[in-house]
Amino acid sequence: MSLSSISLIFVTLIPLVISAPVDLADLAVQKCCPPEQKRCCTEAIEFRYRLNCFNDTRKMIEATMCIQKTMYKEESLDVVSPKTFSCCNVFANDLNDPVGYCHQTCQFISLTPSMPISHKLDTITNCRRNNKLSLCYDHCRSNLFLNREKTEEELKEDKKIEEYCVMSRDLFDEFDY
Repeated sequence: MSLSSISLIFVTLIPLVISAPVDLADLAVQKCCPPEQKRCCTEAIEFRYRLNCFNDTRKMIEATMCIQKTMYKEESLDVVSPKTFSCCNVFANDLNDPVGYCHQTCQFISLTPSMPISHKLDTITNCRRNNKLSLCYDHCRSNLFLNREKTEEELKEDKKIEEYCVMSRDLFDEFDY
């Protein structure tokens, strides 16, 4: 085999090897799910729903966070994930949402590891046509990971937002429907 033939083979094969896509879903399943849950994890990733096959909630949350981190990077966990699940409570007991659709949607989305982060945020923000509490949700998420003392100005702004959140949840807005 001549040198030019070998060069031609390398020139042809190297781009194929380099461009071969890494299937992040398969990688996430292999890395994050125990053998007995691999099929469930694969289906949850494929159809973008929660991991409903774990009997242990702690293990389900660990797998959920591992899958999301593998597919969308560590930073995604600070946007919408089980780490931000508690912020869904801003939608609880909302008189403008008597069946709790936004609260349930937020909880479901927070525990869905394979949904793109922008889609998660969009689904929560637009869980209803006029979702006034999305500002409260964003405020809660931003405070979860704040690693410093707030300034006087920020504390005043927090107070305004918290008052807005209470008012928006408690007042029935006839124009929302």
